[in-house]
Amino acid sequence: MAAKWLCVCLLSMALGSACPAGSKEIEASASGAYATINGARIYYERHGRGNPVLLLHGGFSHGDRQKSLIDLLAPHYEVIAVDTQGHGRSTLGNQPLTYPLLADDMARLLDGLGVGPVTVVGHSDGGVIGYILAARYPTKVRALVANGANFRKAGRGGMTPQINEWIKTITPEMVEGWGDIRRPYERLNPEADWGRFVAGVKELWQSETNLTEDDLKAIRCPVLISYGDSDTFVKLADIVWMYEQIPDANLYVAPNGDHGHHQDQIEAFGPILLRFLNRVHGQRKGDQL
Repeated sequence: MAAKWLCVCLLSMALGSACPAGSKEIEASASGAYATINGARIYYERHGRGNPVLLLHGGFSHGDRQKSLIDLLAPHYEVIAVDTQGHGRSTLGNQPLTYPLLADDMARLLDGLGVGPVTVVGHSDGGVIGYILAARYPTKVRALVANGANFRKAGRGGMTPQINEWIKTITPEMVEGWGDIRRPYERLNPEADWGRFVAGVKELWQSETNLTEDDLKAIRCPVLISYGDSDTFVKLADIVWMYEQIPDANLYVAPNGDHGHHQDQIEAFGPILLRFLNRVHGQRKGDQL
């Protein structure tokens, strides 16, 4: 993919071998499996067959909420849908939650499964993790799809100053007001502790990625940056700037799209995603669309 692909959609309708150090043997469960990594039990599911796609959700979410993407991708790819530390069915370890830690979790998981390189499809926090994987673990990443994701906490390519200030005010009671988050968390998580979970995600959102502009420029895999034009977490100007730094970057801007446009507008985003994966994996158009 030598040429960059900029797609601003004008539609009117608009995620087996030896385990690495820091991880333990993989355990099977009723509907998925667990791998003990960095002191946490990481839950994942595998769907479909084909080239591997690592599907990563955003903050306060979990793999079950990626069903529309799993249904889209599983007929063509093997989808490895992961609950990151503390989320869904995965437990929290004893280390502070940071983006580099979660990226290391994913790198160790891939080593334990003997899978890779993978295409990372990440939303929000999942996209941030994807940037770290592409920059710090390049042999593990074939391509990256980052939706609504900053690559560092603040500055060019970071979250807005308003969002960074708002994060400091987050409380467990506030998060309960965002929708149906606490109930499924306490139903799914084997070590549910709502206060600790919220504090951990708040800590994560205030952590640094330790990535620089030079790291962006050094990413060599194909990247699809997807962004809703009504997203408030990162400014469009910063998304475009990130697109300009990455040598083989592609940009999709969803009209009237918010932070969750990748699923809310799956009828528009889905073909864009499949087209990008088609190019990356060299499959025929008829295999994808």
